[in-house]
Amino acid sequence: MLAALLLAGCGGAVEVAAPQLPGDDRERCESLVAELPAELFGQERREVEPDAGTTAAWGDPPVVLVCGADEPEEYDEFAACTPVGGAGWFMPDTQLRETGGPIEITAMSHTPRLQVRVPAERRASGADSAMAALGPLVVEHLDETLPCH
Repeated sequence: MLAALLLAGCGGAVEVAAPQLPGDDRERCESLVAELPAELFGQERREVEPDAGTTAAWGDPPVVLVCGADEPEEYDEFAACTPVGGAGWFMPDTQLRETGGPIEITAMSHTPRLQVRVPAERRASGADSAMAALGPLVVEHLDETLPCH
């Protein structure tokens, strides 16, 4: 999985697989990641390894953000997304029904795709507030390609 992660010791850097992106996409992702908030889901931002400039993490267990993520498996032309903060966000139906598990939230309205992986322990902290905080950055830095439907 693209955003597979491992903790490197208690409080150490979060290992996040960074996608290989072409030049323009990489630059857009790097500019977005550089402006990410110091806190998300009520958790402090953490170091990530490798520090590719296209990923970020907050808290322990970490919320992980990947810019340049793959299209979610459950997404198709009939999938609905939710407009929050100016971006259209998709959450897989199976993960929405499994309220005790993790959830992946993907900005499908812009490219490269921005995905936030939220562990089960952070779901109650409010995905809506995270989407609202990240949406304006998505709109500012990434290209709108697909309207939210």
